[in-house]
Amino acid sequence: MSEFNIQQYGLKENPFLLDIIPETLVGYEKERNALLQAIKLGEKHILITGMTGAGKTTLSLWIKKNFKNVIYLPKPPYNEDEFVEIIKRNVLCKGIVNKIKCFTKYIDKYNVAEHIKNKRFIILIDEAHETSREVLEWSRTLIDQIKGATIIYLSLPSFSKKLENELETLKQRIALEIQLNRLTKDETYQLIKARIEYYGGRDIAPFTPSFVEKVYEISGGFPREIIKLCDKALQKAIQERAMIVNESFLTNHISSFSPHIEEINEEKEEKPAIQEYFEITDKQREILKLIKKHTYLTPPQIVELIDVSEYSSKVHALRAINNLLRRLELMNLVSREKRGRKYAYYLTSKAKTLLTEK
Repeated sequence: MSEFNIQQYGLKENPFLLDIIPETLVGYEKERNALLQAIKLGEKHILITGMTGAGKTTLSLWIKKNFKNVIYLPKPPYNEDEFVEIIKRNVLCKGIVNKIKCFTKYIDKYNVAEHIKNKRFIILIDEAHETSREVLEWSRTLIDQIKGATIIYLSLPSFSKKLENELETLKQRIALEIQLNRLTKDETYQLIKARIEYYGGRDIAPFTPSFVEKVYEISGGFPREIIKLCDKALQKAIQERAMIVNESFLTNHISSFSPHIEEINEEKEEKPAIQEYFEITDKQREILKLIKKHTYLTPPQIVELIDVSEYSSKVHALRAINNLLRRLELMNLVSREKRGRKYAYYLTSKAKTLLTEK
C-alpha cells in the first residue's frame, strides 16, 4: 500500500505548521490602514496590543515586508547599550564607508542620536511587555530626538496599563494604539484559504465549509488557534487516508480549547480595535471648534480664522494646519470630502461627542 501524504491534497507542504507567513495575513483591514497612515505621517510611537496568538508577530513581519529600513526585534533589548549596538549595526554602520566612520568615532547611548541625521527607519519591538523601564525611558528619549524614526511596540494588552501606571510620559507620546482582536468567520475562511493556496492548494480543499465554521466556533477567531486546529485535523485525515476533511475531525479537540473560548465569550463587549488618545493639543481643539461652528472648512479657510502669528508665514501655517488635520483624521475626529477643487473637513460623530463631553 502506497504512503498517503500531504501531496494527495495537491499541497507542496503542510500549510498549518506554526510558520509566520506575512503573505497570508488576512483581516484587520481597518487596523492596517490606520497603521500605514501613521507610519507615512512619521508618527514616532505606535503601540500594537493583542492576546497571545492574535497575529502581532505576523503583522510586524508584514510591516517589515512593506516598508524599507525596518529593524525587527523578536525580543526587547536587554539594556540601553544593547539597543545602541542594534542601531549602530542596522542604521549607522551599514555599508563599507559607514563602517569605517563607526570605527573612528566613539558612539554610545549619550551621543548616538547626534550621529543619525534624517535617517528614516522603523524599529519593531515584539514582546514589548518584557521591556525594562530603563530601556523604555531611553527609547522614548532617543526616538524623540531623531527625525524620521518610528518605534512600534507589540505587546500583550497588559502593557498598555503598565505604561499608564508607570510610564505616563511614554504613554502620552503614543500617537496610535491598535488592539488586535479575533478574526470574523469570513476572515477565518480567508486565512485558511490563503495558507492552503500559498502551498499550492485550491480554495479551502480538503476542508469543507462546515469544518471552517467549526474551527471558527472552537478557536474564537484567534489566528494561532485556527492554524493549530487545521494542523491537527489534517494530521488525522492523513492517518485515516481521508480525502475530505469535515467537522467530525475536530470532535476530539473541542474540550482542549473550550476553556479558552469560554473566557472569550464572557466578554460582554468586543474591545475597540483602535484606541486613539484624545490628549489633543490646544491648537487641534481650536480647529475642531472652528469646524463645528462652520460645519465645513478647508485648510486655507482655517488659516484665515486662527492666529498664525507663531508661524513664519501663511505658507508655513497652511503646512502645519494640513499636518494637524491629517492627525485628526487618523484619530477619526475629522473626515473630508471634495467640494469643488478643494477638500473640506467636517467633524465625525466621535469628535462631536468629545467636544460635548469637554
